[in-house]
Amino acid sequence: MPSFKLEGPRCDRCGGASGRAVRTRELPAQPEKVYFLAYLWACEVCGHSWVDDGLERLNACAAEGARGMSRRSA
Repeated sequence: MPSFKLEGPRCDRCGGASGRAVRTRELPAQPEKVYFLAYLWACEVCGHSWVDDGLERLNACAAEGARGMSRRSA
């Protein structure tokens, strides 16, 4: 089965290659804690991580989906 790696923008600190990574985020102001996975770019050389506009939009959609699921289970 072929695999591929999504290469992201160059790191602004060291110029190294980056790849997509995820972190767990918690939604604020919920009666119960609701977590979702948020994307970020992570430099493969120095470890610096950041979120660009494209990933911010993707993460906003993931957060909204998590909010919707938490409302449905309440």
